[in-house]
Amino acid sequence: IECPILLITADPALGVAVSPELAAEIQAQWRDGRLVQIANAGHSIRRDQPAAFMAAVDALINFAESGGGNLPHEVWHHIGNVRSARGKH
Repeated sequence: IECPILLITADPALGVAVSPELAAEIQAQWRDGRLVQIANAGHSIRRDQPAAFMAAVDALINFAESGGGNLPHEVWHHIGNVRSARGKH
């Protein structure tokens, strides 16, 4: 994989699909990625902790925009659409 990766996981105390052990195994396989565990979030991380979820996504986008990642044109196009819809440019 040639672009930055973001793996967001839930709070193990609330039940998770990706255990901390599995997340560590996955993280060991990528060259340029981030692992973010969001406290007080269960299976539906985006709904349970929307601000923390968006902060993690924004941090990765900001990293990539600053030259920290090699994103394909299609990904930049999608990011532009998402940011426009959210009122961020």
